[in-house]
Amino acid sequence: MNAKGIEKLVAEAVENLRRRGALTTDTTPVVGRTKSEEHGDFTTNFAMIAAKLERKKPRDIAALLAAELSGHADIETAEVAGPGFVNLRVRGDAWVRGMDEALTAGESFGRLPPTGNAPINVEFVSANPTGPLHVGHGRGAVVGDALVRLLRAAGREVSAEYYWNDRGRQVRELGRSVWIRLHESLHGKLPPIEDENWYRGDYVKDLARDAASDARFAPETSASATSGPLAALAALGPDEPRFVEYGCDRMKASIIATLARLRVAFQHQTSERSIAATIEPFFSDLEARDLAYRDAGALFLRVEGREGEDKDRVVRKSDGEWTYFATDLLYHANKLDRGFGRLINIWGADHHGYIPRMHAGLAALGRDPKALEVLLVQMVNLTAGGQPVKMSKRSGDFVTLDELVDEVGVDATRYVFLTRRHDSQLDFDIELAKKKSLDNPVFYAQYGHARLCAILRRGAELLDTRRVPEPLRPLLAEGLGRTSGGAIIPPGALGLPEERKLARTLLALPDHVAEAAEALEPHRIVYFVQELSQAFQRYYTERWKRHADPVLPPARLDQPALAAWDWERTAARLRWIRAIRAAVRGALDIAGVQAPERMDRSDEGEREDEA
Repeated sequence: MNAKGIEKLVAEAVENLRRRGALTTDTTPVVGRTKSEEHGDFTTNFAMIAAKLERKKPRDIAALLAAELSGHADIETAEVAGPGFVNLRVRGDAWVRGMDEALTAGESFGRLPPTGNAPINVEFVSANPTGPLHVGHGRGAVVGDALVRLLRAAGREVSAEYYWNDRGRQVRELGRSVWIRLHESLHGKLPPIEDENWYRGDYVKDLARDAASDARFAPETSASATSGPLAALAALGPDEPRFVEYGCDRMKASIIATLARLRVAFQHQTSERSIAATIEPFFSDLEARDLAYRDAGALFLRVEGREGEDKDRVVRKSDGEWTYFATDLLYHANKLDRGFGRLINIWGADHHGYIPRMHAGLAALGRDPKALEVLLVQMVNLTAGGQPVKMSKRSGDFVTLDELVDEVGVDATRYVFLTRRHDSQLDFDIELAKKKSLDNPVFYAQYGHARLCAILRRGAELLDTRRVPEPLRPLLAEGLGRTSGGAIIPPGALGLPEERKLARTLLALPDHVAEAAEALEPHRIVYFVQELSQAFQRYYTERWKRHADPVLPPARLDQPALAAWDWERTAARLRWIRAIRAAVRGALDIAGVQAPERMDRSDEGEREDEA
């Protein structure tokens, strides 16, 4: 019971009106969830869209549609609202029956069928392989991976890609930095350095230390028995290309290993060096077609006037070096040539001005600039001991992503990064993320799931220890999902308003997936988890923990009291709890966060199954 299901129901009502001659248009209705329960559960603006074609007032069409829908068994009310909306309220029994969808789908609940649309390429992280990933990279990595998971859940074909900027000045600086640390190890001091643009992090010392054992330096190190391997390597000089290749390869492996810890994986990795290998004929062809021209020894691409660009852009400098714009443009053309119909890039917020240039470049190539969409990820304000932590890859004064994961764990890292929209600044409170208390948002969500599992375990114990009266055992077994097609649990057995509201909330997951995928906003899935978790925790506290209306019979009940217990309602609630668990699991999986079955709390010393 979600927006798509109601949309089908509304379409049938429109078709009925068309058959009777009340309507003539074949406009397809669109249904969405209402923003407030006061206005019902779903709404459609069909009447306002069809009014012009029908040459009728929107409210008159809405009245026809509302009257047609009012007779449906699953619709409690259908009311005309505003200029011509039709607001629908679904019967409580229909929500309860709708839980079959979640129970049948299990952990895959919320995933939509394949759309058949063109494949999507999502490129993210793509940090230069010149040092370890820092916390800012981590947010982009989690947003990108969660977006890939979300789009796949929405039925899209998606490929995750990492683009290695392994060409140019910055990687040459890494090679020079390795040589500088080699010289320092050999002589006990730094060599004379003309500029300060080299990487000082301790990771460069590690690269220098391990260089002697790398196979690409074997001829020099093996032939240096008298001077030693470090001296042989230092003698190669700071501009030795093998230092660049060695440093890049080591950092690439380190970056991929860090991302794997964070449950981030890529189907493709593309090297800028490999792209640059084909750049000469690519731009020669553009120059031959007068799409590029030479001026003062440099090569320019004609982009002035395209997508807001106010001037042509250099693709090859007068010294013969290709610009990043040149290789980036060729790379994006390469992705389109590989058959991707949609390119989504996730960049840092400081790249905002680069977006129009890329759109203009694609337009100059005769490609659709709208094929490229860019999400900008804002900064992370990381606090340690109440103080902000500075991040600078060159000085080495930064917190690595590995260090953050070591401190708070993978689940907390991923979840916190998804608690805000990607283009909003994020404050990451390390101390809060480590707490085993309900103040911690990721702990709150996971603890809620563990509590659901604990309730089901206790229900299973009741059944297995044969405390349930024999005639009622099949009913409880069905509630626990051990049987199907046997005893029928009446929908009316789940009668509390908050129970039906929770059913309404959990069954909206497919709608949230579709809407979040359309908006490219994976944080919405975490919002769904928070909303569902909070609603269940309130129910648990008010209805069970206070023993006002417990889901399961208290352990102290004797056999006569157990025989008089409302097992029908208990079976219905256990079935409902399984549906909530399926929704929480499905949503957490899209976010890349684990759903543990057992947890404990340090703030109250309470386990999730104590009640």
